[in-house]
Amino acid sequence: MPYRRGYLLYGPPGTGKTSFTQAVASALNLNICYLNLSGGNLDDDGLNVLLNNAPMRSVILLEDIDAIFVERTSVQQAQQMGRSVTFSGLLNALDGVRSQEGRILMMTTNHREKLDPALLRPGRADMHVELNLASEKQMKGLFSKFFPEATDAEMQAFANELPEFKINMAKLQGHFLKYRDDLHGAIANAKSLLDIEY
Repeated sequence: MPYRRGYLLYGPPGTGKTSFTQAVASALNLNICYLNLSGGNLDDDGLNVLLNNAPMRSVILLEDIDAIFVERTSVQQAQQMGRSVTFSGLLNALDGVRSQEGRILMMTTNHREKLDPALLRPGRADMHVELNLASEKQMKGLFSKFFPEATDAEMQAFANELPEFKINMAKLQGHFLKYRDDLHGAIANAKSLLDIEY
């Protein structure tokens, strides 16, 4: 079996798509190569060169792929004519990186429904992984990471203050950092998370 795979991580902002990629790379002891396709200084040939020269044992990360192409049209190209990666150039480059051993492709999006089916098919995005807003189990789990001394009752008390699937993990992390020395303050002020906009 060839050692190569493509993943699409999708879900609301702040749910940990980039952190998930970093965790996978760390667990597998891989480099991360971040590709910015919306900068306007890269064309199809340049993209192919970058992907072909990426180090072995790497995760290639394409963040916010939905912000780059809308209905096969480059957002950058629509704003200003000039150098940019075309949709067909991206597809050809992804097929090329798939033929190279020891690399994993990770694409992230907040809006999977906006993506062209050609980008979503197996062979380009073999597995689609949804990262959603925080469940009760995730809230309690993150609480216990920040407050390892907390009892089960305290973790449950915090989770009881908030609805499931309404808050992202980034907001929770910010809240726990704010109250990192005040376990009871973190519980008492949990509802303030419902008013925070990021």
